[in-house]
Amino acid sequence: MVTRILAGYLGGNCTLQESGLSQLQLVLKAIGNAGLAATSLTPSLSSCASLRSNPTEIRLAAIQAFRRIPCSANRTVLVRLYQAADDDVEIRIASYYIAMKCPSEELFNQVQQTLQEETSSQVGSFVWSHLSQLLETDDPLKQYLRDSLPDDILSREFDWEIWKYSSYSDVTFHSATAGANVEAALVFSPASFIPRSTMTNLTIYTLGRAINLLEFNVRLENAEDLMQKMVGQHSATFSEYLFTNTDERNSKCQAQVKKRKAELSRWKVQ
Repeated sequence: MVTRILAGYLGGNCTLQESGLSQLQLVLKAIGNAGLAATSLTPSLSSCASLRSNPTEIRLAAIQAFRRIPCSANRTVLVRLYQAADDDVEIRIASYYIAMKCPSEELFNQVQQTLQEETSSQVGSFVWSHLSQLLETDDPLKQYLRDSLPDDILSREFDWEIWKYSSYSDVTFHSATAGANVEAALVFSPASFIPRSTMTNLTIYTLGRAINLLEFNVRLENAEDLMQKMVGQHSATFSEYLFTNTDERNSKCQAQVKKRKAELSRWKVQ
């Protein structure tokens, strides 16, 4: 019954007229927490994540809602979004990260091929750093994934400068009676020199059990406007310096800003 209620709020592709953006985000988070019970909603989640006219935060919430849905469900939308070179960087990175929750030989081949042909330095850097960390992780919960990864999956190397490119880190600590694993991800957008989102996850191991002690995600938009007001014109020069060697140039930044304004305008009209 709960899933039917959530499905009613969700609609076919998240384009609701009577529900606000924040309420829809809460519905998507609830679906993500429901896990197995929300398997029947995967077609709606796929449509929600794929529809580019939806606000980016709604598409991201729909992608993240797949995190606890069983791997037996249809999750092909995640790979499709990850491989869409013309889609938003945040969407592609989130799709890749959630898709890797259900590893398979087919997925590894798709990731390897996409990484080889990658045109985005931000997406490529995140995927490269994530795979590099997985190949060396000592986290007990990731041992199966580490052992499943092909040795040659890193088909191409990318820069890993955390102040400039999107990245992922994985650190495990051990003691005589307990252990802990810390995951951290930092995602940049071509439209800003300030990180667009960050994720941290802390899991502790004690008495033969794994306890997810802390997990939080923070996403910022338009923070660069505040920074420019505080710093002045020098912030624009700083941004130009940071991204001078990336393939996401100023023209793409302007396109992202225009796209964001158009998204918000369409949402208000609905």
